[in-house]
Amino acid sequence: MCYFSVMAVHDVNNSAETVDRLFHLYQSGDLSDIELRVGNRRFQTHRLVLCMASDVLKTMLMSKFWPEGRSNRVVLREDPECVAVFEHFLQYLYTGKIVLNQFVVLPLLILADKYNVSHLSKSCLKYMCAHCCQDTIHHVISWLHYAIICGHKQLEDICNVFITNNFDNIIDIEEFLSISKEGLLKFLSCSDIVVSSEYKLYIAMKKWIYNAASEGELEKPLFHALVKHIRFPMMQLQSLLKLEADPLMSKHKTISLRHMFVCMKYHTGSKIDFPPKFLQALEMQKQFVPRIYPTEIWSTEIYVENVSTLFEGQVRGAFFSTPITHSDKDEFTHHDWNVMFYPKGVRYEPCLMIGVPQNLMNPGGMFKSVRLAFCTNCLKETRFKITVLVLGPSKDNKDYICKAISKYALFDSNCTRFNLEHVIPFEEIYKLNSPYKVHKDTLHLKIVIRPIYPVFGKK
Repeated sequence: MCYFSVMAVHDVNNSAETVDRLFHLYQSGDLSDIELRVGNRRFQTHRLVLCMASDVLKTMLMSKFWPEGRSNRVVLREDPECVAVFEHFLQYLYTGKIVLNQFVVLPLLILADKYNVSHLSKSCLKYMCAHCCQDTIHHVISWLHYAIICGHKQLEDICNVFITNNFDNIIDIEEFLSISKEGLLKFLSCSDIVVSSEYKLYIAMKKWIYNAASEGELEKPLFHALVKHIRFPMMQLQSLLKLEADPLMSKHKTISLRHMFVCMKYHTGSKIDFPPKFLQALEMQKQFVPRIYPTEIWSTEIYVENVSTLFEGQVRGAFFSTPITHSDKDEFTHHDWNVMFYPKGVRYEPCLMIGVPQNLMNPGGMFKSVRLAFCTNCLKETRFKITVLVLGPSKDNKDYICKAISKYALFDSNCTRFNLEHVIPFEEIYKLNSPYKVHKDTLHLKIVIRPIYPVFGKK
């Protein structure tokens, strides 16, 4: 008779101790066989560890065709911001551990990409994508530039969205002056940037031009390239009058007078003749497309406190008016809006559904969507662009937008209601520390409604 015993299996995982010993080896410099010189710093390192961590370093240190492969002292030339974090980078190569914040993440990403440390690169990109917010506003432009250069598309898209939604705050910070000409042109040509006024946008553009000129750029070509994207007809008359004494506009009178002439015709209701060339006509017509101006004239706010205490289907509302155009001649003619907000979904009452071969009874229930419903009365068919700005937490008494939704809506005498669903994810309503809430249990929305006409500049 044979007896078989089942051997007990016990997994042993002492990897943490192994990592600690590797880090101690780095700290002590014991058995070091290669010295890295980075800036004014010297690091006693180990060829084996560097080659295991980085394909680029392996090629550099092991190839006979590279001088570094025949030396035990290697000079690495890095930008100053990368020199400052190189010790952290080395520690990561030994331990796989690092602490990321908004100050070190970009230079660490630059080093990770340069030396092909893909797992660190992924961690840096993940951090940046998740932290493109108010706390990192002074870094977003540099993140965007690097993402474009290196093809990090997801990060590029997230930075673009944040800058577009918070352009009114971006143009107030010093880092705005570092934005590239191509980047500034892109944002100036966009109809969906959020900015308090077109005049403020012009002032920001002027500040950028003066800064670029001080660094050796030619002022005249910069002005001509950028100013055509400022939508002067969207300025109110009092702002246009300020431009008469503006030194930059006075310096370039030929192009300035042409813009002022078109503006005056628009605000007085005169017919505007577009240039015959197709591209020029499209460029001029864009002057009459409003951006997202969250001012009292074009928007309203909905502020809901103690969201957790609301019951399902409860409604919060607002009533406001918007002018029928951006022209001063129409400032006393308005569209009236009734907005209904359903933060905790929409409740449907029981109803009879007519069907074939027989009618069915709908028992009613809840539609789990954070809904905004818009109602207005239009005697004739009118097209609008409705934008909802969801504000997030703020630490400096400025509004920061964490999400923006824009939808076209068509109203006429028969169609007087438009529903906008899933304004924010439904599950976020029940989270006290949701990024979609300005405080633990408070929602803050801004709603901007812009009239869109098939022939720009004309009613």
